[in-house]
Parts: sequence; C-alpha cells; structure tokens
Amino acid sequence: MWLIVPVLLFSSSLVASKVFTACELAQKLNDRFTDQITKGLASREEVSKYYMDIPLLVCIAGYHNFSTSNVVVTDDRVAHNGIFGIVPHDLKGDPALLLDDNIDLDVKTFLEKVLYVAGSLYRNENNRNFYDKLCTYPEVEYVSCYLNNYVFGRYRVPIPLNPNLLYKTYQNRTIQVPW
Repeated sequence: MWLIVPVLLFSSSLVASKVFTACELAQKLNDRFTDQITKGLASREEVSKYYMDIPLLVCIAGYHNFSTSNVVVTDDRVAHNGIFGIVPHDLKGDPALLLDDNIDLDVKTFLEKVLYVAGSLYRNENNRNFYDKLCTYPEVEYVSCYLNNYVFGRYRVPIPLNPNLLYKTYQNRTIQVPW
C-alpha cells in the first residue's frame, strides 16, 4: 500500500495548472460562452445569463487565488478544489480534473451546482447572495479589463481585497461578516 501513495502524489504533481489574472479569466469566460453559442452547445438564454455571471465568477476565482491548482481543506474536513473551490462530491468524475489548466469542467460544475439550481436556469439565490456579498464593495476593488475587440478596457470585474475572507467565513460558522 505504501507504493500507492508516492505514485498518487507523483501523478498529481504532473497535472498542469494555471494562475490567471482577473482580465485573462474574464476573457477566457467570455470566449468560452461565445463558443458555446457558436457551436450550438448551449441555448442563447443560457449563455446570456452566463455572460452576466462573468464578474461574479472572476471575483470567486479571486478568492481562490485565480489558481486552477488551489486546494483548501476547511476545519470540517471538506476539500474545496480548483479555481472556484468546488467540493469534489459535486463533480461527476475525477476530482483531479478540477486542478488542471482546463477550466471548462470547473465553470460548468460551478454554474450548474452552485450558482444555478441543478438542471435549470433558475438561480440558486442562497448561494448567489452569499457570493454577491463577498463580491461587492467594501470587500472588493474593481479593475477594468479588455474583454474583446468591442469591449476594450471598460469591462469592470471585482477583485477581493482580502482573499482569506471566504475561508474565514467557511471556517467559523458563527463569524460576524462585515455586511
């Protein structure tokens, strides 16, 4: 059995990861959603909602250091993996896929399992309200990004001022959040 652990540790270190900037991630998400419409992989209604979620997704990624290899295990022993801190049991498949440089599965899982009610375009208001409060003033600062050839420099995305605030909130169930 002792041979399995080194092999697993070695194989997990071979996974390519990426650390985005806020603007790189906004561009990547915009391109991903545009491709979904172009390729007929999602309805226009679905993608139009997802376009509106780009600033929130960027902010949430900021709480995970914009890193696809981010892993945090909270005091209650729950792992939060990848750029959006997805709990592995919410994923169908190998949790290591949340830690590579391809964020397609991360985005799909976070939208479908966290921000929206599974299998629908109805927003999960409880989850969304939690993240909305973490992603608005005074918890964030805004940066302006170039998004595409038509939105070049005025696309504002929120960046957390204290990336540890999210996990402080997770760790202590009775914490008084500053809102």
